[in-house]
Amino acid sequence: KLRQGNLPGIGASISYTPSSGVIFSAVLPESPAEKGGISPGDKFLEIDGRKTKEFSLVHLRLALSGEERIQTRRPLGDQVKALISSADGKSREVILQPRILAGQAISYSREGQVGYMRTTQISSARRNELTEAMIDLSAAGPDELILDLRSGEGDMETTAFLAGLFLGEGRFLGFARGRGVEHTNFYSAGGHFRFTGRLAVLIDENTEGPIELLSAALKIYRPCQARLFGRATAGKNLVTKDFCISDSGKTNYLVLPAAELYSPDGTRLGKVGPDVRIEGPWPKTAPSPLPKLSDLQKEDKAVKAALSWLRLSP
Repeated sequence: KLRQGNLPGIGASISYTPSSGVIFSAVLPESPAEKGGISPGDKFLEIDGRKTKEFSLVHLRLALSGEERIQTRRPLGDQVKALISSADGKSREVILQPRILAGQAISYSREGQVGYMRTTQISSARRNELTEAMIDLSAAGPDELILDLRSGEGDMETTAFLAGLFLGEGRFLGFARGRGVEHTNFYSAGGHFRFTGRLAVLIDENTEGPIELLSAALKIYRPCQARLFGRATAGKNLVTKDFCISDSGKTNYLVLPAAELYSPDGTRLGKVGPDVRIEGPWPKTAPSPLPKLSDLQKEDKAVKAALSWLRLSP
């Protein structure tokens, strides 16, 4: 099933690979991105005159959705200027206008006693959708769940809500500490539902930020009931802060690191490694419509490994 949501954006997904940097991994038909000539595989070099490598994927996604400024003072939701490099190596500048899109928010399915749920952008607009999906999945009483967090990112507040679905309320998730912000502790938020069955979590190098804290917390608090599959996460442990700079009547915004994230055991958050490493490739996005898990595992090695563990574990 799909939970649909009206989300701001340009209708394209971005991801990171060490060899290519930031790329557009998927483009929706009739979207601002497609109309701007962007194709899957195009390299995303600059945004509003700043190199994309200066920012986390979280900041870039917010900028492309029109929810965050990168450099200049302008209304949120205004046009975004991007420098793109195509497969032929030629670079070009495109102007993109974010708008409200009807998009796929959450994909989930159930086969027997095993459920599957995938969401990549965990935002406050999706809290009810997350809860509804979990309740729907649990209606037939699945004892096991595959939680797909590959390419997952989100804000800390909503990540705490997601953590509450699996850890309950009040679990210590970690903290942020640095010169630019006060020492801040993060805890899982309570809700009306909690999944207590066994959990297979899928992660990769595009799982970043607060979602990495959640992955680390699941390893610590549910060592017997939760296992991570895939590849190590991005290791994006920096909390950034915007600084306003005025020069000759022109105002720019500079984004600089202000603090670091620390995991629940007090160690500086780095790349969260999987319990079971799985080499790709695997689909960048969930297929639509979502097939049965028995069919999905044929195309996705991480899903196959997770299913094997869930079905063979006592």
